Amino acid sequence: MLKSLARLRRTELGFEARNVLTAQLALPYNRYSTASQMSAFCGELVARMEAVPGVRHAGVVSRLPLAGDRSTAGLAIEGRPAAPGKENEVHFRISTPSYFRAMGIALVEGRFFSGQDDASRPPVAIVNQCLARRYWPGESPLGRRIKLGPNPRSAWITVVGVVGDARHFGLETEAQPEAYLAYPQSPAERFRIVLRTASNPAAAAGALRGVIRGLDRDLPVSQIRTLEELLADSSSPRRLNTALLGLFAGLALVLAALGVYAVISYSTQQRSREIGISLALGADRRDVLRSVAGRAMIPALAGVVIGLALAALVTRWMATLLYAVSPVDPPVFFGVALLLSGVALAACVVPALRATRVDPIVVLRHE
Repeated sequence: MLKSLARLRRTELGFEARNVLTAQLALPYNRYSTASQMSAFCGELVARMEAVPGVRHAGVVSRLPLAGDRSTAGLAIEGRPAAPGKENEVHFRISTPSYFRAMGIALVEGRFFSGQDDASRPPVAIVNQCLARRYWPGESPLGRRIKLGPNPRSAWITVVGVVGDARHFGLETEAQPEAYLAYPQSPAERFRIVLRTASNPAAAAGALRGVIRGLDRDLPVSQIRTLEELLADSSSPRRLNTALLGLFAGLALVLAALGVYAVISYSTQQRSREIGISLALGADRRDVLRSVAGRAMIPALAGVVIGLALAALVTRWMATLLYAVSPVDPPVFFGVALLLSGVALAACVVPALRATRVDPIVVLRHE
């Protein structure tokens, strides 16, 4: 579990979460009923936020990574009809041109959206590498045309760019085929503003509220959070599970060590007469120590071997709790065996040392 958590934290996200502030806005229909009104508001919001000192990039997107929401649609590819009885599906997001720079999503091929991609121009889209690999393997998707949704009369959308894959749906979920649509061509009334700042992103929250009040005093802004906070929330269940299992494992280790110590101490005390006779006959204390500790370690090591064998059987039911780690991971099993053997050895040495320091005359007289 600890190894899974460590690998999860090193997962390549496909975007840069540091120094990013996000917030949610919803444009009321009674004041923003047309596409041009929504597009004009978002364009002005982005322009004003990018003019704020300390804000490097500002962008708008319909669905934020790791926020738990998603939008899907049927996908039609020009010249490549879907197999009978099977429909292609794609996740899609609507974004402004600067969203990719604000998120740190890399451009792989083609271009980002530009200010010229407005409602008066033919619709364009940007796809991720996962979608490109699935539907155009070994080919460039640039210039290819797609349709989203069930309406066969909807306009064809031209692919103008390819961006890197991003883990939008959780750290443990592989990237899915995704398409990005230009906000001026497909505006959404509910969206997220994304700000990339030069330093502490939380410091930009006041400026964001001020800019929104200047554009629309009655427009509420909610869920102002940093992207790192969203990232931490997405992995919090695994962190909690790991902490609880780690606590129970630690308690089990302590109880096992105390039990081994008590059993070995008792068995050594029962052999005190034998040890006393050996010492009285001139046996070397180190030889006696090795003998006592060695005999005590045999059942302890047998217990470790049996425990590892049982653990190998049980771990198959823990596969769903692991990430990028085999349920039977040799380094982990070796480390656990080494740790338990060390605990058993430590529990053997103390009573063995105490036994070799016993005065043989006192032991024999007592017996």
